[in-house]
Amino acid sequence: MPLNLQQQAQIFPQGEVAPRGAVVSRYQVRQQQKIYWDYRLQAQEPIFPKAHDAKALSNSLLSLS
Repeated sequence: MPLNLQQQAQIFPQGEVAPRGAVVSRYQVRQQQKIYWDYRLQAQEPIFPKAHDAKALSNSLLSLS
């Protein structure tokens, strides 16, 4: 779903919010009697560093915020 002008005006001054070539895919999830939309950020190149242990991964994600 495209952004409206007001949403664009709020986001664009922040600079890039995703790497070039990344796309957001929207898909429908059905679980038992619930149906909802989920979104997935997809890119050709890895966005987040790989980590072999949970602590290293947690630290790398915290540094992004």
